[in-house]
Amino acid sequence: MKRLLIALLFALPLAAQTTTPPPSIPVFSVSTQAVAIRLGGQTVAGTDLIGSYNLTPNLLLQSDNILAPSINLQSYLGGIKYYAGFLAKPLSKTNLAAVRPYVHGALGITRNVPATGPTVQHYSALAGAGFDWNVNNTLSIGPRVSYFNSPGFGSSPHGVMVSANLSVVLGHK
Repeated sequence: MKRLLIALLFALPLAAQTTTPPPSIPVFSVSTQAVAIRLGGQTVAGTDLIGSYNLTPNLLLQSDNILAPSINLQSYLGGIKYYAGFLAKPLSKTNLAAVRPYVHGALGITRNVPATGPTVQHYSALAGAGFDWNVNNTLSIGPRVSYFNSPGFGSSPHGVMVSANLSVVLGHK
């Protein structure tokens, strides 16, 4: 009985120790990036301010705030970013194992805000894909290409948005 009691007393502190740390995922990240927006037959430069919050290691809530002053565009969208495991599986046993492919979708409001005249507001959508390459758990880089539905800008609401996606991670879980 004494041996069993001694074994249990020594086993409890040892059970609490772990040899490998749990994976580190960002809790909240924010980035501002230059984007190219193709709408209404013209391509313009803009900026996208992104804030994201991890719900799980593979699912994030994401806010996209897109501004393109040259065409009076202001877009405020909220959606999700999903890191699909089946897309990353072919890369897992190569030198590109740190690359995480994702799909992204968002809905919200896009406003046409001219210097003079009334502001026009419509519902809009953003859907795309890209990849994140995590560098030292503090920096993430990778391209993103998205379909951008934005009524009120030219003869067709259908467009494309492309960015280089550069994110700095502010915290870890």
